[in-house]
Amino acid sequence: MISTSLFTRSTLRVARRQGSDCAAFGFTLIELMIVVAIVALLAAIAYPSFLGQVRLSRRSEAISEMSKVLQAQERFRSNNSNYSADVSSSTVAPGGLRLIPSTTVVDNYDTPSGRYNIAISGNTSTAYVVTASAKAGMGQTNDTNCQCMRVGWSGGTATYEAANATGGSCGGAAWSTSNAASCWKR
Repeated sequence: MISTSLFTRSTLRVARRQGSDCAAFGFTLIELMIVVAIVALLAAIAYPSFLGQVRLSRRSEAISEMSKVLQAQERFRSNNSNYSADVSSSTVAPGGLRLIPSTTVVDNYDTPSGRYNIAISGNTSTAYVVTASAKAGMGQTNDTNCQCMRVGWSGGTATYEAANATGGSCGGAAWSTSNAASCWKR
């Protein structure tokens, strides 16, 4: 019977008996080390990019929650003379925005994942500010220039801003509209 395979058991045995190079059948330690070095280099390049994309996806949760507040504010304002500073389901007149189930009047709440705190301030009959602050220990504090994001609504115009937290708080942050372009992209 004629074998069509180039490497059969009998041809390998003959090659070994004749003293041919057996290194062709495996990898050397140097070759394995080169592969490990290449994989480590690729991982070192890819990992920071991966973390950046994770932060971006987490940031979208804050943007989504802030959009909910903006929509709730407009619904509230259509029936009242001022924008609301209350995000609760309070029945105390004039009532809250009903964004959280609490019946206690509050002006801030945490996003469902707990990575951001959403707060409302400066509410008048024509304006309000919604701020998203990254919470410590939740991974978003490394989100450079986007630890604090806010949208200000005044006279029908939205202003988007972003900042780094100073001392772990957005209160003393230096707000900038130039950072907003990278923080508010969707």
